[in-house]
Amino acid sequence: MRENLSEPPSMEHEANFLDLLIVFGENLRLLILLPIMAGLISLGLTYFMEPVFTAETVFLPPVDEGGSSVTGDLAGLAALAGVRDANTNNAEQVVSLLKSTTLLDRMVDLHDLKIYFKSELNKQARDNLSSRTKIKVENDGLITLKYTGPDPLFAAEIANSYVSQLKILTSEFAFSEAQRRRKFLELKYEETKIEVSNALAKLKNSGLDIELFRVYPELAMGSIANLREKIAEKEIEIKSSETYLAANSIGMKTSRS
Repeated sequence: MRENLSEPPSMEHEANFLDLLIVFGENLRLLILLPIMAGLISLGLTYFMEPVFTAETVFLPPVDEGGSSVTGDLAGLAALAGVRDANTNNAEQVVSLLKSTTLLDRMVDLHDLKIYFKSELNKQARDNLSSRTKIKVENDGLITLKYTGPDPLFAAEIANSYVSQLKILTSEFAFSEAQRRRKFLELKYEETKIEVSNALAKLKNSGLDIELFRVYPELAMGSIANLREKIAEKEIEIKSSETYLAANSIGMKTSRS
């Protein structure tokens, strides 16, 4: 009679565990060196990579002291800058102004960005500044401006300077617009003065008393109306006489006098 002999289960588990230890021992170097190498590579990358910081500022579009928006002024600037739709809302016009060459040039000169970015031309410095700046109009009308750079203090300075330069630029534009309107009103005032002087001179030559206009304006206006009627009647009489009288006849001369 044959008996089937088999190894106990405990011996099978011990064999599997020993096999695992053998495999682990054979790959021990790889299991230890691989994480160390990965850590060293990550450390080297972080050491050589330039750290970046983002400064963020959120603000409302500028509004003048009277409470009315400067949309009209900014629309004029946007049209001059070549923006397609100059009638867009105020926030979008402010964004266009923040990206304008005038404001960016002021930022370049104020912060010596040509030296900071090692640029030879203003355009190169403007492009570097624009590439690091992100501007977005939020749904509630607020404007979010972010500037990214290696220096956190300088990044915050640039972000805040955008807002201050925007206020200065819009104030200058509003002031120049007010000067233009004032000049226009001064010209109109001078023209009105000349017209009034000419009218007074004509009244004096007409024989009407100027004081009559001040005391009895209705009576004076009635006298002018009567004179106009008489002049119109005389013109009609002369026109009708021209049809049958010669230009140098006595009757024609009498009518004209």
